[in-house]
Amino acid sequence: MPRLLRAAVYERPAAAGLQWEIHACRQCDENASAMAGGKLLISADMVDRLELSDDELDYLLAHEMAHVLAQHTREFVTVARYFVDNGLRRDYADIENELSQSFPVMIRMRPIYVQQELEADYIGFVLGAQAGFHPSAMLSLLGKLGDGGQAVVATHPTEAQRLRQARGMLESCRRLYADARAHGLK
Repeated sequence: MPRLLRAAVYERPAAAGLQWEIHACRQCDENASAMAGGKLLISADMVDRLELSDDELDYLLAHEMAHVLAQHTREFVTVARYFVDNGLRRDYADIENELSQSFPVMIRMRPIYVQQELEADYIGFVLGAQAGFHPSAMLSLLGKLGDGGQAVVATHPTEAQRLRQARGMLESCRRLYADARAHGLK
């Protein structure tokens, strides 16, 4: 985690002021998530099931850190306020409750979910490579994650979308990784 924190602060100096925490859970409803302020939740069951390598796990953490750095929670709630009834006068918990229960709102929010996941993949790939984690691990992580099941409203891009973006970034991330290794980060 210290290497990822250095990379995060390099990319966004304000990240130094966050109180980063990683929490692992078993038999929880989440596979992985990030909350504003630097709180990350990772399912130990998912890590075990997918048999993640150390570098794959670090790219998973980098992806979740990227959500925080990009302020996706704030962005999401700002957009969601316009899709729920009387949204500008409702608090976050109330909006979040409606998002989880309203199919029409979930459908309208799907492009935001997908875009944020692609952004977190992009930023996380850069962070991981800068921290000295092998870029091939990001590709294998995305392959292991797959499409995330058969949800009625998919909140993640397809595996093909994610891999296409990662492959397009691969050479740049290899250079970042080589630079990190040259500076003793791995």
